[in-house]
Amino acid sequence: MPTPSSDSNERSTGGFAIVTGGSSGVGKAAVEQFIDAGMDVMFTYFSREKEAYELADRLSDDTACCTAVRLDTGNESQVLDFAKKYSGRAARCLCW
Repeated sequence: MPTPSSDSNERSTGGFAIVTGGSSGVGKAAVEQFIDAGMDVMFTYFSREKEAYELADRLSDDTACCTAVRLDTGNESQVLDFAKKYSGRAARCLCW
């Protein structure tokens, strides 16, 4: 896994990360670090929709994509549906 650079203008090449709870706290910090490392990121949120979409909009640019998806990780059927829907290349398609 790429390590974020101390210079945010230095991006590594490619990669994709999924982060749960990415709209605040440690999850948000992880999203920002993956984006700084040049990776595309999909992150989930449960109740902070405004913050999630603001973060995704702020971090998406021509070099990296950041996508927010609502998910209740306490709901097993939602988690299984999420895994089926966004596994593999399907997740990356949201960025283009």
